[in-house]
Amino acid sequence: MPKSELLSCVGQQVTLSPIRINDDGEGVATLEGVTIFVPHLLPGEVANVRVQSAGRSFLRGEMIERLGAESKDRVHPPCSVFGQCGGCQLQHLSYRGQLLHKQKVVEHHLRRSLRGLPAIENLQVQPTIASPSPYGYRNHVQIPVRYDGQKDKLLFGFYAPSSHELVPTEDCWLISPRLMLLWQAVRKGMETWPKELKAAIHHLHLREAVATGQQMIIWAVQAEYEKVVEHIQKFYQNLESSLRKLLTVGINRTSHETDRPNSRRADILAGSSWIEEELLGVRFRLSAESFFQVNSAQAEQLYRHVIDRLQKHSATRLLDAYSGTGTLSLLLSPYAKTVVGVESVRASVENARQNAEINHIFNVQFIEDTVEHWLPRQISDNDSFDTILVDPPRKGLHSEVISAILKANPQTFLYVSCNPVTLARDLRPFAENGYQITSVQPFDMFPQTSHVECVVTLVRKV
Repeated sequence: MPKSELLSCVGQQVTLSPIRINDDGEGVATLEGVTIFVPHLLPGEVANVRVQSAGRSFLRGEMIERLGAESKDRVHPPCSVFGQCGGCQLQHLSYRGQLLHKQKVVEHHLRRSLRGLPAIENLQVQPTIASPSPYGYRNHVQIPVRYDGQKDKLLFGFYAPSSHELVPTEDCWLISPRLMLLWQAVRKGMETWPKELKAAIHHLHLREAVATGQQMIIWAVQAEYEKVVEHIQKFYQNLESSLRKLLTVGINRTSHETDRPNSRRADILAGSSWIEEELLGVRFRLSAESFFQVNSAQAEQLYRHVIDRLQKHSATRLLDAYSGTGTLSLLLSPYAKTVVGVESVRASVENARQNAEINHIFNVQFIEDTVEHWLPRQISDNDSFDTILVDPPRKGLHSEVISAILKANPQTFLYVSCNPVTLARDLRPFAENGYQITSVQPFDMFPQTSHVECVVTLVRKV
């Protein structure tokens, strides 16, 4: 259907029933042969839908009223701003339904990418491993802040989907209970700040270490830096001594309100310059800028799985690409003679080296460089690894990284992914060049959202 005809559908009200939900948790139906996406409508349900917008080859609709029986997988979302806030996409879907959905998403993308290859014949995606807590699991959150000058009121909340429009709220069902208490304390403390200082804040960055109870607050500001510093220090001093012992406070000056609060190094004003988390008996120091899994309990399950995979395929020299604060490098160090971690973020590399030192682990080396630059050069210089582990960002692996890994020809290759689309794309070259996929295990690292983490194990065919 031409775009002009699609546009003519906008504003129409139609009755639809979706056949499935897509990666983002939207109901997928058809209207006169055209795909239409309807948020929060589940398969088996019927609803009156208003067509809101038209893309190049699809439509997007808004559910006006559900008709008849609701899906057996539908549940009542506990969050008052679900559907407005862009943080969650699946609160209306039962947790059992979420786990099954994420398993199907991973399988769908792998089968589509590997179509025509022998690897698809025995492909089996395991059931998604559930998070120990489907709510209250986040140990790290960035909270946008806006100041309403007319009402002299600070607004906290989260962005609407695909925008920087603030959806005001004073709670979040995903944040841990202790971080929620910290957020409440910050809101109360800032109520008495002068108007110009309230207006200067554009984000709060909250973090906690579940094992130690240590917490961190970073205020992100555009202006009034010195005055905000004074008020943060007063806030800290007014806290009970028992809270101060476990709290780090700091400030981050950014040029624009849409900049991420951890886009540059924070200035620590009180407390330690890091907090310490513990996973599987190993301690990790985390600075404000460091990447760390937001779901500590589920991260332990994922890391146990990686360790189990590695134990089944013994390693002598192991590469941990995109190593972050050294989490997997250090956890895997007992199972390899030598481990090399490569990470481009300086603060994370510094944390990783500290983490190796405080845990008395001496067979791990951390390199500050991009994997895209470092790995091809090392392989060209005849450096070798019998096991390679990658945990890249959502964009997946650069083509030069894939080529370098194939040239290195490791016996075992483990891919930890947070994006099934790029994971499936990146696995095809390995399936085409002598690697067998022996395990595909999804993990629900982010319950109530459409995101899914996955660990894939590949072994070089003999």
